[in-house]
Amino acid sequence: MLNKLGFVWKIDKADSEASLSQRAWEQMFERLLEYKETYGNVNVHRKYRKWGLGNWLSVQRSEGRRGLLDARRARRLQEVGVSWGSNYDERWNKGLERFKAFKKKYDNCDIPPWDRGLFLWAQN
Repeated sequence: MLNKLGFVWKIDKADSEASLSQRAWEQMFERLLEYKETYGNVNVHRKYRKWGLGNWLSVQRSEGRRGLLDARRARRLQEVGVSWGSNYDERWNKGLERFKAFKKKYDNCDIPPWDRGLFLWAQN
């Protein structure tokens, strides 16, 4: 019965279709597609105010550049033409090197949350 009412069982998980954060992300992604249809590109300036799209995309790009964006979200954004900038691959590779060094040093992949950068990189 709760399913029929649209009850949200999982909250704030990027990989959950039903989560509140995923629904909000999907709505903004749809607005990005509308922008692309209207203007022919996804070069939304961060000061573009309609729907808060400029700010939202700025945050997505920032997280993408740092390698912190969920991989599925990153792939979808890239498929419609969003780019992170020239050093995205470099930052991702640095994260990979840090991850390898951690694994070698501690002989496990249990990155503590206080190592925020590596922790978030590994989650993606």
